[in-house]
Amino acid sequence: MKKISSFLVFCLSFLLLITALVPAHGFNSYPRQVQLETMTMEIYLDDWQIPTSIEPVLMEGQWYLPVNELAPFMGFTSSYDSSEGWLEITTGGSVQEAGISYWAAELARASYEAESLQAQQDSLKNRLEEEPQQVSRHVREYRDDIETRHDMEVFLQDYFGVFQGMPVDIRLRERDDSEFRLTLEISDYDRSRFERMNRRSLISWLEEMYDAILVLYDEEAQLEGTLASVNDERESILRFRSLYGVPGRLSVHMLNRDEDEDEDTLFSPSSLQRLLLRELGDYNGVRFTYRVQGDYDNADLLIYPDRQDLSRYNDWSLAQRREYLMELAELTEKEAPDIYIYGRLVEEDSGRVREIFALENGGLYGWERDPSDWFDRYEMDRWRDDFDNDRYQQYWERDRWWQDGDWYETAARREVEDPAPERISFREQVQMMPLLLTVDGVPFNSQEKMFRRNPEIYVPAGELADALYLMLRVQEDAGQMVFGMNPAAYPSEQLTMVHQLRSKESELETLRREVSSLLKEVEEMEQRPIIRPYERITSIGEMERYLENRYGNFMGVYTEVYLSRLRDQRYRLRVWVADEDFDEFDGISQRSIERWIADMQAAIREMYDEKAEVEGSIRSDGEEEDDRVMISFRQRGGRLDFDFDEHSGAGHRRDLDLEKLLRELRRNIRRFAGRSFTYEGDLMRRDVELRIVTSESRFMDLSPEDQSDYLHELMDEIYAVYPGITVDGLIQHSSQASPFFRFSIENGNIFSEDLMQSLEDDLNRYERDFDGLRFEFAINRQHDGDIRLRLDGGFTRDSDAWQNVDAAAFNQWLEDLKDRAEDVLMLNVTTQLRDSNGRRLEL
Repeated sequence: MKKISSFLVFCLSFLLLITALVPAHGFNSYPRQVQLETMTMEIYLDDWQIPTSIEPVLMEGQWYLPVNELAPFMGFTSSYDSSEGWLEITTGGSVQEAGISYWAAELARASYEAESLQAQQDSLKNRLEEEPQQVSRHVREYRDDIETRHDMEVFLQDYFGVFQGMPVDIRLRERDDSEFRLTLEISDYDRSRFERMNRRSLISWLEEMYDAILVLYDEEAQLEGTLASVNDERESILRFRSLYGVPGRLSVHMLNRDEDEDEDTLFSPSSLQRLLLRELGDYNGVRFTYRVQGDYDNADLLIYPDRQDLSRYNDWSLAQRREYLMELAELTEKEAPDIYIYGRLVEEDSGRVREIFALENGGLYGWERDPSDWFDRYEMDRWRDDFDNDRYQQYWERDRWWQDGDWYETAARREVEDPAPERISFREQVQMMPLLLTVDGVPFNSQEKMFRRNPEIYVPAGELADALYLMLRVQEDAGQMVFGMNPAAYPSEQLTMVHQLRSKESELETLRREVSSLLKEVEEMEQRPIIRPYERITSIGEMERYLENRYGNFMGVYTEVYLSRLRDQRYRLRVWVADEDFDEFDGISQRSIERWIADMQAAIREMYDEKAEVEGSIRSDGEEEDDRVMISFRQRGGRLDFDFDEHSGAGHRRDLDLEKLLRELRRNIRRFAGRSFTYEGDLMRRDVELRIVTSESRFMDLSPEDQSDYLHELMDEIYAVYPGITVDGLIQHSSQASPFFRFSIENGNIFSEDLMQSLEDDLNRYERDFDGLRFEFAINRQHDGDIRLRLDGGFTRDSDAWQNVDAAAFNQWLEDLKDRAEDVLMLNVTTQLRDSNGRRLEL
């Protein structure tokens, strides 16, 4: 027994000695060769990406993260006590309190950066507004002098006449109102070099010229043209045209060496749009508006039924809709043969797509009624829509298939998954550290080992998430590790800050992109060269020959130009038009002729006499009095004043049968809205004076919308017999009475001061009050042809009633009034607000 007790004492002493010799827990670390894997991985807290530069590593199936690197972004601090073997995570007493403080600080930082970027953006925009976009700061004085097409042509030649070291001859012609043709020529010697140039640089050069025309000369300009090489003969290299509805953008088509340029094949979206509006603007009781965009191969057609006629359209049968679309197909084939047209019919207010279809060679393809929801986002340009993340790219492409004897073509969405990030596997020696994890002094039951790699301590990502009351989702194929904030563990205040910060980060990203783009624009603007002075002509004979060569061919009409000096700096300019070209010249618009003469005067001032003033005439050499165009012009108050008494601007028609026109009107539009109408008329030169007899009181009882509808139906009937003629209309109570309503029809437009007055009276009768504010309406026509709707308030802009008005509701009310005026008058309408003292009102 005594021996057994001695043995037990010895064992216990030995065990105590062994325990004393074992080092403390924190020192129980050891090196170990391990197999690690790493990959490019983004770490998110909810949707916000944590900007860490150290990649997670995978060891034995467990993802590990560098704890010190993550600490500032996850709202905690970390400390390592090697003597005690602890890894302490501190959140300031609780995860929630530390999180609120951290997110508040981050939100303040992001807000400050956003304000700084916004200020920089405003400064850059102001810098660009000092000079027109795409135009150098060196042309400030020159820009103010660009008033004519010749000025614009000289600017383009001086400013864009050398492209990457190659001289380019530039000519600008005006084909019609706001429609221009740009002809570019290079030497045949430079052709091969030109064809090797970067296509993007070429398109940018062309679009910069287009931008200059839009900014400096005509903001509604539509442009088409060619670039050709010239040796013994002219050979086109490319052709281009503006995308209708997309200012400043060009569609460019490179020609093969064996491909001839055929101007007749150039598709004009604006011409097609006008044709559709004229021929199908009102179909089967439903009014439509059209928008056409396109290039050389295909076009997009948007059709908007009038909101007031939408119910009638909804009542159309399937056969009626097909008939309407077939009418579209026939018209588009006449105007744009060999062009593939993608169409959709859209409700203007809701944006809902009601029909999709394709038109080609006079046929209807791929027609679908009320397509599924994803077609509501269907855009008919060849564009891509990329997702913000790198995992998927969403794009649209047209798939074509054969079905029921027809080719069908529509848009189909594909999702292409990017390949998974590449993994890198390697062996490395790390320091294994079986540390104990605590959060705010509370031990956490860690089941996994930690290790040191370089200066960082790596902890298991799953255990870190559990310790911080977060949810973790690892998507290895996508290269993402997402920590999600648990609503059950975090207060609503912190979650709100997180969402605010995400929104602010998105705003910052947008601002950074915009500021970067503006910086490039400013840099390009400041690098533009100074314009060179233009060569001058030394004699009046040379000036006359220059005008003859440069301006003698006017929109396809050949003319003879004579220039002589009257006295001092006054010159006589006489232009003769050949009798066989009379009809074509008589159809050219007055505005185009005014610009043509102004261009010649500008050329004289630029090249011969900078203070020249011209006067003169344009006439034909026809023998019959009715065949003699007489347009006179002279200088008045520093501007050219024109007299177009003998010029119709709509084309001469010797065979106009007035009685035939009156018979058609009496048969087709004898009654309208319960009112009876009779028609009489006279021929006035090449115009028609149309007298309409009806009851004054009953006609004036019609709403402005009905009056407008009558006038447009009248125009449609007139143009069905004689397209494009000019009509001066009078509506009378009887044949002997004075007219109580006047209107005119010219070039497909209706103008009526009385219709404007009728709309003004109606607005003052029914629409003058808004939320306690009273307005007086006035409608008048501006010098540029637009209509101004002015609202004169019966209050001052400093009054409480105006200061407290609901801005959103008022702007919607004002927009509705503007839309109504445009629907009635079929013209562009601008609005102006004034208070009782005549001061401008702004919200």
